Amino acid sequence: MTRRMARQRLRTLPATLALVLLILPIAVVVSAPASAEAGPCGAGGNEIACENSQPGTDPEVWDIEGAGSADIQGFAADISVDAGGSIDFKIDTDADDYTITIYRTGWYQGKGAREVDTVEPVDTPPQPECRRDLTTDLYDCGEWAVSATWDVPQTAVSGVYVARLHRADTDGASHITFVVRDDDSDSDILFQTSDTTWHAYNTYGGSSFYQGALHGRSATTAPSRPGASPRAGTSTSHPNTPWCASSSETAMT
Repeated sequence: MTRRMARQRLRTLPATLALVLLILPIAVVVSAPASAEAGPCGAGGNEIACENSQPGTDPEVWDIEGAGSADIQGFAADISVDAGGSIDFKIDTDADDYTITIYRTGWYQGKGAREVDTVEPVDTPPQPECRRDLTTDLYDCGEWAVSATWDVPQTAVSGVYVARLHRADTDGASHITFVVRDDDSDSDILFQTSDTTWHAYNTYGGSSFYQGALHGRSATTAPSRPGASPRAGTSTSHPNTPWCASSSETAMT
């Protein structure tokens, strides 16, 4: 190598080093974004997205046929409960033994729900007959005794939940639909369930706002009764729940 060539290489070396030092920090920043590596369950992640990344329960396990079996039916004393509160279930069945399994509905890789808890029913006498108002065709089962109570964990993720009632002797099953709220949430998106519509279409006891045995339809309706329509009339809200959940950023109330 001649002296002239060596001097040319020395003159180009600072520029080469400067170019390498300029590119190196950019490569480091682009290659390893912390938020992407953390995922939805990491720091700064979204709890709805994190919940829906959990393994779901097969529909053959949690779902039911239509409105469920007539030999085991029930409803929640309130349509919704804040996380950390408790919700009562009123159940009518002649089964000596039955189970209550709590599922949160959502995406869950397309399975539609995930088991989150079980509740032990208490011994209750046979439920009284529901009250019917002959003038308005109101059918109200509010005097039923409480059959079980779920103490909702403070960490429960907001959403539409179902309590699946199942009796092993006849393999009968039905759903109680309710909502777990997060009253402290500051999410940008709110999904409001159409529970008044559920009750309007509910024909349990023989009548709804649109059909009925005594007057062709009822003039008023009561939320305190089981749902005689599939998923207590949630045919619109139920498919929207997995869709919203798959979009990650939704809060339910």
